[in-house]
Amino acid sequence: MAAPMRFCRLTWRRTFLPLQAFASGGTPFRAIQTCSCACSGEKEAELQENPFFSKYKNKIDQFRKENPGEYEAFVEEKKEKREKKRADAATNKEAIKEQMNWIGKNPRFSQNAQQDTGPSPGSFSMAGAKKLESVLKTELIQDKTAEEIGKIWKDYHAQKDALSAVIPKDTYAMLHARTNMCPAFLLPMPREQGYEFFLLQFSGHECHFTPLISFQAHKENAPSCIQIVHYPDLAEEKGIVLMKAEVDTKILTTLEAKFLVDQMTMYYTARSDQRFSIVRNFTVKPTEFDHMVLIRELESLGSALEGQPRPDKTD
Repeated sequence: MAAPMRFCRLTWRRTFLPLQAFASGGTPFRAIQTCSCACSGEKEAELQENPFFSKYKNKIDQFRKENPGEYEAFVEEKKEKREKKRADAATNKEAIKEQMNWIGKNPRFSQNAQQDTGPSPGSFSMAGAKKLESVLKTELIQDKTAEEIGKIWKDYHAQKDALSAVIPKDTYAMLHARTNMCPAFLLPMPREQGYEFFLLQFSGHECHFTPLISFQAHKENAPSCIQIVHYPDLAEEKGIVLMKAEVDTKILTTLEAKFLVDQMTMYYTARSDQRFSIVRNFTVKPTEFDHMVLIRELESLGSALEGQPRPDKTD
């Protein structure tokens, strides 16, 4: 049986105009058509929950009186966007929960990260590292300084869909030790409707980023959207580690990739233990991890990321 049709009951009310209306001999009121149905009241109540509603209430009331049809369409559009955002958030929550359960059962990710079993500060293992000579003619840089090598490295990758960095030896030693302790983590990316989450997984001197939705579908076989390789060949002689990150531009822009890599760097190389403790909690108790902590942390990173274009603000 078809659902009964709902009709909006239209009423006419008289609104008094300013006293200047008498000067032209006009009437001191005008008739305005309004909708008094329950559905309109529900939508408007949701609109009033917006923290900016009171600030623009007068303008909204004027717009509603002069353009009742457009106002109804405006309220309906806002309601649809809110519902979509809530649905996206619910989908994210379920996807994250499923991923947390998988990680919690995988011994590679679930470790006792509270015990620092990594190398001593300033040192790290070269095992499994890709050779710098595979991507750079190392014989041509033997007489170069660390600064000169860094400039050559960055200039070369600036011409490609890739990211690059020159990392001080001690900073990389901390990063490498912590990634051995906590090889997986989750990072949020601001989107127009909420956040998209990405899983990062370290293995030796490499790191792979995967969209959470892709990981949910393919698990460990999910393709990477960012592939980071660190080259520690020059660590002892020059005191630097070179990094490059290849980006799948069908999934992310280089700006979005940089935003994720910057977040990863701040979590794993923070001098204070407070931020890295979030990573440790993710590893120790993944099934109990609250992903909203990451969103709050991202919002608090505004000053640290100041000057960095926000991925959700690009066209």
